[in-house]
Amino acid sequence: MNQELINNNYLVLQNLINKDKAIEIAHSFVHYCDACHIGPDFQVEKSQALGNYLPIMEILCDKVSFLNSVMEEPLFPTYAFARSYKHGAILKRHRDRPACEISVTLNLYSEHDWPICIETPDGREVCITQKPGDGMLYLGHTADHWRDEKPDDSLFVQCFLHYVRSRGPYSWAIFDKEVRY
Repeated sequence: MNQELINNNYLVLQNLINKDKAIEIAHSFVHYCDACHIGPDFQVEKSQALGNYLPIMEILCDKVSFLNSVMEEPLFPTYAFARSYKHGAILKRHRDRPACEISVTLNLYSEHDWPICIETPDGREVCITQKPGDGMLYLGHTADHWRDEKPDDSLFVQCFLHYVRSRGPYSWAIFDKEVRY
């Protein structure tokens, strides 16, 4: 596994996808959620959230080869998830379930900065600001991560790409069917 990831619990992946493509997907997601009356998930009350939205699934699969090289070992995709956050939304400090052993949080659209925070192995709390198209690879199942209260009404759309190591302890979660939203 990538030593920098082990040392920090995260890696910043600038320009993981094209900024214009990220923005296009964000607007498509918001339109879909509005048209289908998609509500919040169990984790963030002030949001619209959806698992395995097709354009996000395409990114999940498309990035496997690139992430294998970053990780320095093969990954299996498990599932993808997208969320549009509203004013006052809070992503409480948490760890993800085993199907999220290796995760990427990818900014699809943001009008204002709203950092994602993560605890490092030595107990430091680091907050990362992303621009549309930027990702943060992190150890979702072992590292606490969160977002403090969203301070404004601006549009903020994020997606999550979840993977497991192909020869790791959670490899059984390949193409996970236990999507909770």
